[in-house]
Amino acid sequence: MLVQTHLPRKLSRARYDQYLASGWFRGSVMLYKMDLLCIDDEVYSTVNIRLNIEEFTLRKSQRKILRKAEERFNITIGNADPTPDKEKLYENHKYKFKGFIHENLEDYLSAGTNSTVFDTREVCIYDGDKLVAVSYFDLGDLGMASLLGLYDKDYNCWSLGKVTMLKEIEFGKITNRRWYYPGY
Repeated sequence: MLVQTHLPRKLSRARYDQYLASGWFRGSVMLYKMDLLCIDDEVYSTVNIRLNIEEFTLRKSQRKILRKAEERFNITIGNADPTPDKEKLYENHKYKFKGFIHENLEDYLSAGTNSTVFDTREVCIYDGDKLVAVSYFDLGDLGMASLLGLYDKDYNCWSLGKVTMLKEIEFGKITNRRWYYPGY
């Protein structure tokens, strides 16, 4: 089978961990598992990536990127909360995405429903009052799955996509998660 889908009505964190460990990934309010991926008329096999957070240590270059960003920007982690500023970052990033593209960020995260079965968090990076990057990730009991990273293209030189991933991993360490799934 090329693609399997599941639309869970309820989902415990432990069960979500099982899905992630078996190669499933979240898309809006459903879970899917792909054997092949088509991009620009080319067919690729998928490689599921899983990082052992307990064994992860930052490389020197990663420490430098993170230190510079933490000195320059205000970085917060909290519950996912799509706002107009985050929607704007999503709108400015949509052209980079391949495959199915959701109309807006709220559809991406919850398909327009008031709630989902996923425990979704966000990392926000602010330059003063201006939102310059946001990323989203879901929590399981032992694992966490990165969903989406968005940033203002005027801040390319700051590697904010890497910064948000590193902050997600840091959150995983602090909250005693074992596995980080950055996607395919």
